Amino acid sequence: MNSFPSLAVRAFLLCLFAAPSLATEIIIGSVQPGVEPGTPEIGLVFLNDSAQPLALPQRLDAAIVKDGQSTPVVLDLLGSPQTIAPGAFAKPVYRFALPDRLSTGGPVRIELVGDMPASAAVILPTPMVPEAPPVELAAVPPDSRPEPDALQDSPQADGALNFSTYRLMYALLGTSPLNAKLQFSFKYALVDPDSGTASRLSFLRGIYFGYTQTMFWDLGVESSPFRSIDFQPELFYRYRSDLALASLQGSDVNVQAGVKHYSNGREEPFSRSFNTVYLEPSVSVPIGDSFRLTAAPRAFIYFGDLEDNPDIDEFRGHSGLRLTLVRDDGARLETAALGFIGTGRGSVQTDLSYPIKGGFLGDLNLRLHGQLFAGYGDNLFEYDRKSTRLRFGISLVP
Repeated sequence: MNSFPSLAVRAFLLCLFAAPSLATEIIIGSVQPGVEPGTPEIGLVFLNDSAQPLALPQRLDAAIVKDGQSTPVVLDLLGSPQTIAPGAFAKPVYRFALPDRLSTGGPVRIELVGDMPASAAVILPTPMVPEAPPVELAAVPPDSRPEPDALQDSPQADGALNFSTYRLMYALLGTSPLNAKLQFSFKYALVDPDSGTASRLSFLRGIYFGYTQTMFWDLGVESSPFRSIDFQPELFYRYRSDLALASLQGSDVNVQAGVKHYSNGREEPFSRSFNTVYLEPSVSVPIGDSFRLTAAPRAFIYFGDLEDNPDIDEFRGHSGLRLTLVRDDGARLETAALGFIGTGRGSVQTDLSYPIKGGFLGDLNLRLHGQLFAGYGDNLFEYDRKSTRLRFGISLVP
């Protein structure tokens, strides 16, 4: 998700629920009678008070708060990507899935969370049944929000919303031999972005703990054991710059640096483990009206004991590159190359996914996913073996 620099952009939120078919009949400040539960839409007003053009994010992490309970949601931008000129504003519309438990009665509040702290809280009505009277909205001005220390002690700020997805998460099936590959990944903001500490020392909002676990399931042999389970915990700092590329409107430049451990959790002689320190800058630019390309090169060095795999650098090298192309309808293509520079070896993995729309599977927010791996180290145990694997399955929204 692309996010705005917190010091350069303020989001003044005027929101309402409406059925998708009524999107063109939105009236800021009230809700029309007859709206049924479904996929609500939210109109946001973004003001760019910086000196640089800024692109609207395709996705925003948010939380719905009702009766003292917080429910994470993801806001998806409707329509083509937009760029806000310096000193101008935009009124985009975002859509998200309303949790079932919030489909009846009572006011709720929606807040932006994660890397772009919300600058205003918003009071929203829940979807209404026919014959219900209109409900007036009350956008809470920024100066009336609770103080950061009060937020820190509130039920909503207990840290649950600091979790978010990190790398791709999927369940895939391959043949020759019959195998499955499963991966889940998350990151956790170690400092609550709404806390008093983060308010005083804003750079602390960029500290994360990340964890990725990849499991390789050998379905072609008796008892179907897991052939390898790769564990990848890491501690990293992510800096989101407000410096756009002058010649490319809507671009942004970010930097991530961290310490990462790799291990398969097994004993000798099957143990594999090593540690790296890495630096990963990234540049994200719009391509035409419908695409966004992100390039993220990574450089890393090994440290610590390499007794389990002393020649690991000969197969993984010291550098990598990840290219991600996202279309505004949710289609995503990502290619990650590792270890080619100066090694003559390495690997390439390409992931292609597209959201499943309509029907029961569409309601589950799943994506069709295909993956092609070629090179060394499909899993950590086989870091020095060359293979080609084609797998298909489903993935979650990244």
